[in-house]
Amino acid sequence: MYQMQLPVCEEEDAIKLTEALYGFADVKATKLYGWDDKNFLIRTPDHHKYVLKVVNTFEAKIPERYTEMCDMLQALYQRGFTVPCPIKNRWNSWILLKCMGNTVDPNLIFMLSFLPGKTMDAVHFSEKNFHELTTDLAEFVAKIHIESMAHNYKGWDVSKNLWRMESITTRNTAPILCLVKDLNLRRICSRVVEKFESTVLTKLEQLRSGVIHGDLNPANALVEKVETINGADFYKLSGLIDFIEMKQSKLVFEVATLIAFWMGLAQKRKFDKKLVIKQVLEGYERHLCLSDTEKQCLNLTVMARLVSYICSAMSNLNDRDYDTQDSNYVLRMFDSTCCILRSLWADED
Repeated sequence: MYQMQLPVCEEEDAIKLTEALYGFADVKATKLYGWDDKNFLIRTPDHHKYVLKVVNTFEAKIPERYTEMCDMLQALYQRGFTVPCPIKNRWNSWILLKCMGNTVDPNLIFMLSFLPGKTMDAVHFSEKNFHELTTDLAEFVAKIHIESMAHNYKGWDVSKNLWRMESITTRNTAPILCLVKDLNLRRICSRVVEKFESTVLTKLEQLRSGVIHGDLNPANALVEKVETINGADFYKLSGLIDFIEMKQSKLVFEVATLIAFWMGLAQKRKFDKKLVIKQVLEGYERHLCLSDTEKQCLNLTVMARLVSYICSAMSNLNDRDYDTQDSNYVLRMFDSTCCILRSLWADED
């Protein structure tokens, strides 16, 4: 089996890469958090900011995927969407393959414009403001889905990992669910997967396809403060980042992902989590109405997405050494995810 190699790249290397590949001089680099890749905030003397991304050797084996992602991001950016804009290197290309350190296989390097703002999971807001932001984000996502339909996106997603909804089957999840110590939770996860496989995956041809973000979670939605009233801060949506998981898939899978993770955030903040479903559909259906089949599949797909998160967390922590930061990142929504899954399954069952 091919073993993924994490990029061998530190801040000094990022500076040299930026100057050599993009022609910038006298830049500063600050390491940002990344799970499988290395990310660096690049600051230029004229106060411009960029994000340099060094992709692991496994994902770099499909460079076409990143070229196509950059093409799509540029198209969205030019249409006025607040998303990162890709930056071409000195060879007029979005990407470059380069061996870092003593690796045999190359890493993939590309650069994006930096979007200012705070992630939704990092700010404190009122419950009313939270639900307004949820509606606005769902509307934003629907607009991206509509825009993406006009592009011939091949979708070079050949991965079979459990973040890909089509891969959530009993065969794929059973070995990982054995790592879940809570036997009742393990049983619920198994039942959800069985039902999702027999009820939703058998209807894929009836579900609309399009280009999806692929990883809609509160750490990828940016907000900015607009005012403070009586000591309370109010925020507005300011952008969407981290399109690494962009793929051709079913639109309802993206809607379900949004519902799943915003219910998780609502659970953590002690907000009305059931209202999230209403707010997401309200925002999304301002531009794209779900079909009857998509609506019938939605609740089970939300639960399947929660199971996929549980599986991914268990798998990641079992497969690699991790430090406290890694552990906190992977498990940051684990408890709330399990709580919501139990609640939704009780309603379903």
